[in-house]
Amino acid sequence: LRGQHVRCGGTLVSAEFFGMIERAIDDKPAKPHAMTTTNFSHEVSLRITHPSIDPEDISRALSIAPTCAGKAGSGRTTPKGHPLPGVNRETFWLYHFGRKAKGETGALPETLVAMNQSLSSKREFLRALRDSGGRVEYFIGWFTDFNSGEVLDWRLLQQCGDLGIDLALDVYGHREISGD
Repeated sequence: LRGQHVRCGGTLVSAEFFGMIERAIDDKPAKPHAMTTTNFSHEVSLRITHPSIDPEDISRALSIAPTCAGKAGSGRTTPKGHPLPGVNRETFWLYHFGRKAKGETGALPETLVAMNQSLSSKREFLRALRDSGGRVEYFIGWFTDFNSGEVLDWRLLQQCGDLGIDLALDVYGHREISGD
């Protein structure tokens, strides 16, 4: 197969590449959760925005103290409380669940499943937030120096959907700039 190419949808692809895929399929049957690579770390936060709700009402309903919060119409501040110009256009509320390092237990899917379970009893409150113009999301910071990936299977995505929680991914990769 070396040196041969196969046309795939108008693109020439190495036949050797297809051979590697066939061997991988033959050697390892597919698992329900598919393949996971963990050469990245991640941080996850629950982030809520709303046109007018008081952040204290969110904290009370979820029984969680936020990492940072601000009320619509109040003066803007940095996360450390230093004043900024202007006022908050909307209420924001954020709880930071922490960072999981490369190789540390608690892969991203397991972290999200645990978070979904802890919020499942708050489903009606989350729905009321969304129905009144709010947004609820998991903000996921993805930190990697290499090609990495993760599979979020349909059951996990269904849990998030049932709770009305969006997934917001921010990927932070290392990139070398060459002079070429």
